[in-house]
Amino acid sequence: MNDKQNNYFLSQVLIETYAQLGVEFAFVSPGSRNTPLMLALSDQKKIEVYNVVDERSSGYMALGAAKMSLSDFSSMNKPSLLITTSGTAVSNLFPSITEAHMSSVPMIILTADRPKHLINTGANQTINQNNIFKGYVSHFIDVSELKNFNQKSISKLAIDSYEKSTYNKGPVHINIPFDLPLHIQDRDKIKNSSYELSKLNLNKVAPEKIDIPDFKKFSKPLIICTDNHSLVPVLLSESYNIPLFMECLGARYWEKRENIISNYEFILSHSSVEPDLILRFGSKPISNALNKFIDERKNITYLIIEKSFNDDAENIIHCNESSFFKEFIKLKFQYDSSWLNSLLTHQHKIENFLKHFFKKPKPYEGYIINQLISMLPNDGNINLMIGNSSPIRDIDKFTFNEQKYINRVFANRGVSGIDGLISTSIGLSIGYDPYNRYENATRKRNNNRRNILILGDISFFHDVSALINKNHVPSNLTIIILNNNGGHIFDRLEGLKNEKDYSQYWLTPLNLDIKHIAKAFQCDYMKINYKNLSKISFSDQGIKIIEIIVNSDNQQEVNDLLDKEIKKLFI
Repeated sequence: MNDKQNNYFLSQVLIETYAQLGVEFAFVSPGSRNTPLMLALSDQKKIEVYNVVDERSSGYMALGAAKMSLSDFSSMNKPSLLITTSGTAVSNLFPSITEAHMSSVPMIILTADRPKHLINTGANQTINQNNIFKGYVSHFIDVSELKNFNQKSISKLAIDSYEKSTYNKGPVHINIPFDLPLHIQDRDKIKNSSYELSKLNLNKVAPEKIDIPDFKKFSKPLIICTDNHSLVPVLLSESYNIPLFMECLGARYWEKRENIISNYEFILSHSSVEPDLILRFGSKPISNALNKFIDERKNITYLIIEKSFNDDAENIIHCNESSFFKEFIKLKFQYDSSWLNSLLTHQHKIENFLKHFFKKPKPYEGYIINQLISMLPNDGNINLMIGNSSPIRDIDKFTFNEQKYINRVFANRGVSGIDGLISTSIGLSIGYDPYNRYENATRKRNNNRRNILILGDISFFHDVSALINKNHVPSNLTIIILNNNGGHIFDRLEGLKNEKDYSQYWLTPLNLDIKHIAKAFQCDYMKINYKNLSKISFSDQGIKIIEIIVNSDNQQEVNDLLDKEIKKLFI
């Protein structure tokens, strides 16, 4: 074969192999050097292809679609394909790849490149792409280093990358130097033979041998569940009388469960909580108070996780949640309920107080967040994405365990940046939800599924360019913006607000009219305040923007009042 046949043959084998492996989505951005890959995608029907103008946004959309595929069943975890041309197009992927790596989300990145002989020659749109994401991908290969250029070796490359991405739950990078010519018309003459992927073992997982301590010797256990969607922590809690601190990214909004404690930040601030055993499920918590609580008790804390990553836990039990539960129930005992009841008493006091406190509308972000969650339909068709900075902290602190049947709550907590939130949410709305029976069975999107993003104004402006893809990437998404004109997360840093240059260097009021932005991107728009939240509808199709005006001036005053009143509950 000549160069242009080789370019297409390589691309065709890669794409067809990924399609057979079960990859469902590819996010691409226009370019000339990635033309062979684009041709291969256009010549197949199994993988849905989304053409995204901006590579940075494309990366986050791929992240969102892959996030949606994650479940307790590893066979369902499907990486997204992310394809770019050469040069800065590749560099623009760095933020999303960093987030995917740090939050263990599978992605396969195919970057087109110039041939090696053009590197460092002044050739146009040429940079050194060799392992450019080093440290943030679990595997890298440059296709030019393939020893055998044939269908078997190319297909094996695709299979290996798929395995490493799904097993390690992270991004994998394949760099592909393409020489000219890039376009080929008589592609039907290039055929590859049928390759029996079914004969390959794609689930090389060794049988788990679990060694757990004798948990019967403890009397005051505590479960902390963060971004883990499994119901195992809930079942453990209910079966053994164990109090459960449940973060907003866990199963807090699925069913009402008696043992779930959601207002733990207030409890830790105003009472002495001294467990003799902590069982952790999920990543590090959102709450600084809860992180400090765990750090001071590392010796009695056990992290239950299949593969430990980016965590300083001293005691790790390497297994999945279900296997841990099977071993735990062999112990055949139950803890005394007095420890559980003491913490539940605190939870009920705080919850009742906050419900009474929020009964009347208040110009307070905690109130707005609390009401938004309460207003969500409980029909099992909601997926929620929470922006970093203030929104996720307030949702974690001011909401309760409710029977809302929210499928899942998402956030980009790997690096906790404010970038790419709209793009990630669009990707989430595209992906198939394994917890939605219809989507899991048919691999088709449920048009009744509603995707909701709650974020601040600065986060919105940071990724507003994602909306230019509205017509290329159809999405069902409601964006709720808490607009305090400048982002006031740094108000929470003790003493910083008193700095004479605080407003100039820490706040970023843009004074832009979001209504005009919505009109420019042809999105439905609504502007409300804390008094008329009931006007919000969650049943709309397409992209809708809801702006909620927030006055930041009195936030700290209300925080101090709340803290003072809740402190009285513990006297």
